[in-house]
Amino acid sequence: MGDFKADNILVQKSTENWELSGIFDFTNGYFGDGIADLPKIVTMYQADGEDRLARHFISEYFNRIENKEAFKERFKVHMLHQRILDWGCAKAIGHVTWDDHLSFSEWAEMSTEFITWL
Repeated sequence: MGDFKADNILVQKSTENWELSGIFDFTNGYFGDGIADLPKIVTMYQADGEDRLARHFISEYFNRIENKEAFKERFKVHMLHQRILDWGCAKAIGHVTWDDHLSFSEWAEMSTEFITWL
């Protein structure tokens, strides 16, 4: 991730020495809302032309949670955040794969409204 430092490694004592046992990076990670991970998976499926698989993935997740309305609202916020990152990156490197004439709000709305069918 370009962030290798002593704070990002785990060590473990073997019988005689300390050995590197893991490397991690929490630059964009946090604890608390597992829904934050779902937009990347959904957009990955959609980018691969697998909209049906994206819908199946979300519906299986949705069917197993208690507060469905809260899920919908939080998913939209996390999806919007993901799309802001995707838009900025694609525009910065000149790798726009969608209709470049769309405004950000028009383009992002297609993703934030993804779960309205639930």
